[in-house]
Amino acid sequence: MAEEDEDIVSGEDRDIIDGVIQDGGGGGGVLYTNLNPSTITVGGIPAGSIFNAKTMKQMWDALLYPYIPPTFSSFLLTGISTIEVGDTITGNQTFTWTTTTPANIVANTVTIKDVTGGGLVLELNKPNTGSIVHDFTGAPITKIIYTFNRFSIEAINTLIATFSRNLDIWWWWRVYYGTSVNAGPLVAADITGLATQVLQDTFPKTYVYVGGGYKYMCWPTSFGLATTFKDSLTLLNVPMEAPYIINVTNGFGIATNYYVYRTTNILGAAINIIVT
Repeated sequence: MAEEDEDIVSGEDRDIIDGVIQDGGGGGGVLYTNLNPSTITVGGIPAGSIFNAKTMKQMWDALLYPYIPPTFSSFLLTGISTIEVGDTITGNQTFTWTTTTPANIVANTVTIKDVTGGGLVLELNKPNTGSIVHDFTGAPITKIIYTFNRFSIEAINTLIATFSRNLDIWWWWRVYYGTSVNAGPLVAADITGLATQVLQDTFPKTYVYVGGGYKYMCWPTSFGLATTFKDSLTLLNVPMEAPYIINVTNGFGIATNYYVYRTTNILGAAINIIVT
């Protein structure tokens, strides 16, 4: 009886039937076929998959060890994220990046492009080392308005698909603010001489001042007009004079019009002013 059971199980002439694990025949091992698309995602097998003469190893590997596509988890230009309008990216600059599942990246396929520059290839088919120095001397990048330059990094995964990530470097204007006993109107040199100068792309924020003098704040007219000025401690309105416009040339020789705001009164104490 045992011999008859063994003969039934080990017969070599059985067909592969949809949805049933069958002997592959001729010593080929157990195979699985089901040409009906699967209805749900299970493990690494997505919904809609069909199976044609798959070995048990292929089925279990697909289920338990799904392919993880690599990605660029970061892409930076060292020391440069936002620079002043008129400034230039030139000389040797270091691009850095990190990747996930690097084992699934085809060797020597990392490419960096200047997307804004028409897709100019800066570095072609480099190893995935995580950094590379690029010399911008021959093609420096300068912006004379508020804008950005987009770079991209891409590579090819082991499924022969391209993946990528973008990096935007912004050119911003300076905002000038500080304390002065000068009742104004200020001239350009007075504005650029104020104590605090920060790159910004908008004006709403809390401006911090030491005691004494009028409190000034100056930003490009392209940012728009402020509507409220409040003491951060009391949330009371801070009386302000109506703004006037002065043309200011920055350290890179680029000029733009600035609104100049001044407190109506000299304020003896330090104050933080919330501007919106």
